[in-house]
Amino acid sequence: MLNERRLLAGGMVSAIAFVWVLIALGTPNGVSDLLIFLGPAVLLAVAVAWVFFSFAGDLFTWSRALRSVLLGAAVLTPVLTYFFSASNDQNLISKFLFMIAVGWAASLGGVLWSLAGATKDALSEWRGARQTNRLRKLYVPA
Repeated sequence: MLNERRLLAGGMVSAIAFVWVLIALGTPNGVSDLLIFLGPAVLLAVAVAWVFFSFAGDLFTWSRALRSVLLGAAVLTPVLTYFFSASNDQNLISKFLFMIAVGWAASLGGVLWSLAGATKDALSEWRGARQTNRLRKLYVPA
């Protein structure tokens, strides 16, 4: 029923939903501001997942890629909305540079999240191999 994984997932979904509501209440146009920035957040999340899986292709699964994109979009949408819709500074260059900084921060977050999932998979494989006493393959970088 309720294991640690489900509790963690429920807590994360609740935190993300709370941030969405908080940002919707704090922006001038509410939910419409969030929907405006949903498209760029999805594109940025797709780009981050594509970059990560191009360097770690053996970790690619369609379900992991879809989860990465959905979680990235869910987290990036309120961040982008907060910083760009509530900004009083109309200087386009400063907004563009800030968007690049947010993109790099999102890339770092997506890579760390995916590496945490890869570490969990590797530990699960190691525990399973240790319990069955079977030989493991040794991966040596060329």
